[in-house]
Amino acid sequence: MRTSGRTTCITLLMLVFTVVLSGAAHADIRLQDDDSSRIHRLHVLMNHGLIMFLDGINLLMVADMKMSPAFDEMTADYAKRNMAKGKKDIEQALAGDHMEILVEQGFEDHPLMKAAKDMGRTMLELVYLLEDMEMDQFVSKHMDLHHMHLLLNKGLKDVASGSNMIMATLLSSIPQVDQYLQMHGRNMIKDGRALIVGITQSDAYRRLQGKPDSPGGDRLVRQTKQCVDLSLRIVDILARMEMGEE
Repeated sequence: MRTSGRTTCITLLMLVFTVVLSGAAHADIRLQDDDSSRIHRLHVLMNHGLIMFLDGINLLMVADMKMSPAFDEMTADYAKRNMAKGKKDIEQALAGDHMEILVEQGFEDHPLMKAAKDMGRTMLELVYLLEDMEMDQFVSKHMDLHHMHLLLNKGLKDVASGSNMIMATLLSSIPQVDQYLQMHGRNMIKDGRALIVGITQSDAYRRLQGKPDSPGGDRLVRQTKQCVDLSLRIVDILARMEMGEE
């Protein structure tokens, strides 16, 4: 009986390994056939980096409110690490050795590659701008701007998350799951964009628009306008890439 049981276990294990290896081989062939999947991976990394950075910024703004002495320092420290990691992900996606390899393989003029580079550069422009902003002044001078940035970052994070959901379906083949991911990803992009557009249509933002952009004007106000413009550019690029919008 023991020999029979051992034989049965070995047979089952062999069957499992055969199925797994067969599936892996099929996946490799599918991904090799789809050249754009190589660019999609860079795209996923950029989106992930942006999400991490924006998570960090939002945590930092929460810490700046100084409402929990027991956790403010921990929150700010974790936020700054998230921001650094997120920025590094985007920079690595744009300038790593893999980019040279893709160029050598003829992907430099691929429409998806051009869009991904444009998106990555715009993301970094936003990241560098946010790093330069004196966020701690929001609490004392501009609580409306403080909350506006929290909402703006949340909307942009949702768009990037929705984009990654859609791309997950391009790198897999599970129809039932893919259909849900496609629908949910598209809805996240639409909802995130609607939130950002809603900010631009608010009375608070209209008041900002009425303020002059002169060198002597409020630096945080000018930078907030730039953040909104860059966020909308990123949303438009992602919507074109993932949803085929013009």
